[in-house]
Amino acid sequence: MSGSNNVSLNALLKKTEHYDKDERYMATSDLCEALKRHASAKGNAPSGVGSPGGVAVGGGGGGYGGSSYGHQSSQVIDTSTERRICTAVLKLLDDNSNDVQAIAVKTLGVLLTTVHEEQVIEIADRLCTLVLDAAKSELRDVYTIGLRTLVKTVPLQMGDLVSHRLVTRLVDGIRNNSTSSSSSSSSEGKTKSLVVLLPQLGEFDSSEFCEHLIAASDALTDADIRLRVVGIGDPSASREFCSFTGLDPDALRIDPDGSLHRALGLYSGPGFDIPDFVSDDALKFALNALPGGAPPDDDDGTSASQLRPVGKAWLNYLAMCAGIGAPGTLREILRGYFGDYDAPERFAEDDVVNAGFIAVGPGVGPVKMGPLEYTQWFADESGYQRPVELATVRLKNMVEVLTKWDRYVSNPSTISQRGGTYLFDDETGETLYEYRHRGVLTYSETMPRPLSFLSPYIDEDVARNPLGLPDSGGKTLGTRGRGILKPAGKAMGLLGPLFSAENRLQARASGADDADLAAAKERVESIISSNEIAVFTYGLSPFSSEAIAVLDEANAVYERVEAGLEWFLLDKEGSALRAALLDMTGQSSLPHVFVDGEHVGGLFTGPNDETRGGLAGLKESGELGRIVQGYETASTAAAADE
Repeated sequence: MSGSNNVSLNALLKKTEHYDKDERYMATSDLCEALKRHASAKGNAPSGVGSPGGVAVGGGGGGYGGSSYGHQSSQVIDTSTERRICTAVLKLLDDNSNDVQAIAVKTLGVLLTTVHEEQVIEIADRLCTLVLDAAKSELRDVYTIGLRTLVKTVPLQMGDLVSHRLVTRLVDGIRNNSTSSSSSSSSEGKTKSLVVLLPQLGEFDSSEFCEHLIAASDALTDADIRLRVVGIGDPSASREFCSFTGLDPDALRIDPDGSLHRALGLYSGPGFDIPDFVSDDALKFALNALPGGAPPDDDDGTSASQLRPVGKAWLNYLAMCAGIGAPGTLREILRGYFGDYDAPERFAEDDVVNAGFIAVGPGVGPVKMGPLEYTQWFADESGYQRPVELATVRLKNMVEVLTKWDRYVSNPSTISQRGGTYLFDDETGETLYEYRHRGVLTYSETMPRPLSFLSPYIDEDVARNPLGLPDSGGKTLGTRGRGILKPAGKAMGLLGPLFSAENRLQARASGADDADLAAAKERVESIISSNEIAVFTYGLSPFSSEAIAVLDEANAVYERVEAGLEWFLLDKEGSALRAALLDMTGQSSLPHVFVDGEHVGGLFTGPNDETRGGLAGLKESGELGRIVQGYETASTAAAADE
């Protein structure tokens, strides 16, 4: 090692501590240029490969302040001085001048291609420490840029070692990171850490998943589980996200470009790329049709350097939305629209969603689309995730993001990046649970109950239903009186006037006179007065068959009277019976259900077309079960008296 080189380098390092920010900037800039010359001379090889003795610096001219440093040729820096350079550059990341910080990051990128492997590891460790240091949170963006520079520029032959080191440090740091105040608070003594890596904070998965996590926060605290959430975004996205979801900002960490996600090898899509034959202009046109548009051109007027990376990210994301290379995505989208008997309710009674001219709520029933207002056909059902219920929640999340896109999505080149969920034992370091998301809206292995993996560690009721909304588990109420027949039955009610006219004409056409109608009415009255539950049906009608199935499911005792196979196959007696029922109830269609002599309607429609009418409505409200139980109790008491 040359003594003169060491002296001039020491002078240069001393200048990086100068009180004048311009002096610090110039010294750091000269250091960067010197390291660049060395990297160029060595073909960007690390010193451990090309110069076993240390860092060789030389060539070129015009060093800092006319010093001889820039004129040294092929001179080597010992390991001790090499470490001092690394320490000085990392220290400059804390500089109060943005310009000095920027040149320090640039110098760091060059330094990583010239120093020994052990120095690269030390730099990685130091950057991880700085990123995770809550006391330096105001500089976290700068440290993250440094970390990103490390990931992008580390020599290939060091890649495996450095990536393993980064993953270990960052995951451990997120798990154990706490401020000095929290070390003496309730976070002390936590035995487990739940680390959730979200995709973009503007991704619909993120707010949907966090809604469950926030609802389970008390249970996590009670079980000594500390929650740490990492999302792709910037401070603006973090503020918006926490404000919208209610997530504690102290629990959220920002990964601006998905570096941690990539270091962990998390999924980022099927790997499609923009073909070379697609011009930049065509790509800009396509991106401008998407949220956020195309990246602006670079300062020199050329196409944006991020144009194709953003285009690639959107291509992969849209492919995943279509289910390509994204297992479970289409199934989950359909589940949002068709409902799920195995999942709890998802939309609270006072929830309201407004999306342009569409308003849903309060609750899952009322819908207003401009001047049109109606009530969802499943509004009276409860205890499970009803059709379009989850889709409505996702609509709410979508409206939030799309109306604030620029605040939520700071780095569209990471839009296809997926997340992961990890549960660690803090005492042993053991990974208790790991799940890597591979699709859109597939943030859990068990989407109907996303936190069920926590059942061994927290209250099981919370793990299965953290939102605490009504939940039958698909067991209590069964599925009879629901499904596609319900909207069909509601629609049939619109044809009531037509069927009423046809009813009377058919009775007369079959030869039934007033005496026949009176006899039929007397028969109906006799049947309903002598039976607690009486049902008048058609033999081939799916609505009649479903009504009988509802009663059987409830273990009801009933009298069934079949008027005929179908309305168009009725004989004189059946037509008279149908007409008598119309005159008595005002309802033209079958089935007719009577309970304790009172007409409760058909399967889905009730007297005066009440929303919660009909036999299915009695079941959904629990009234049918109470009626049947009352009959059973009375029967048991009567048998005991005998």
